Amino acid sequence: MEEIDSRLELAGRPAGLSVEEFVGLNTLLVGLVTALSIGISAAGKFPIWLSIILIFISVRFPMEIIKNGAKQGRDRMRKDVVDLGARLESGTTAGLPIIRMLEWASEGDSLLAKELRQMASEVRMGKPLYTVFSRIGIRYDIPEADELTLLIKHADQQGVEIARHLRSLNRDFRTRQEVEMNNEAAKIKPKVTMVLVLAAIVATWALVAGPPVQRALEQGFFNFGTF
Repeated sequence: MEEIDSRLELAGRPAGLSVEEFVGLNTLLVGLVTALSIGISAAGKFPIWLSIILIFISVRFPMEIIKNGAKQGRDRMRKDVVDLGARLESGTTAGLPIIRMLEWASEGDSLLAKELRQMASEVRMGKPLYTVFSRIGIRYDIPEADELTLLIKHADQQGVEIARHLRSLNRDFRTRQEVEMNNEAAKIKPKVTMVLVLAAIVATWALVAGPPVQRALEQGFFNFGTF
């Protein structure tokens, strides 16, 4: 349930659904599709294998929508966490406390800003900053947040000078982003090449076959009404 809830949160809470409401509606949908499919199959309207396919789709389709939305939301949040790391580096280099930087970063409508507002509230009540910050990496599976948590923990417990370590970590973040972007571009390139090849084939066929087909049409070779 917690995993579904985090996916709903990353997907932007479609229709404002809570995890209980989403699971309930999904269960209702599966039940209705199952009952209708079995009933129609029993009446001989379509084969049982088609009923099984419809039931499988009803089980998987809502979760796939949420999964896809969560992936996009996680990508946005990873970018926001990387931007947060850069802001923390600038602020701590200038001598500002981390909690003040996090409070400034909480001004916004993003999911990360929402989490940071809750975080700041918990820190004011006495909870260690690294403990509440670790929730981002754990709940939303954000590796960059886990790495920031370790730096914050070391700074809090051992008095480590954090600005220099943030500079190194942000450099790693930028390198990682470049590698991921290159990997995505490498995956897209074959697909684009295939589309271009198909487009070239269609264009060539149109240039070669177009004039003869047009002349045949003008001369009535395809006038099937004469048969």
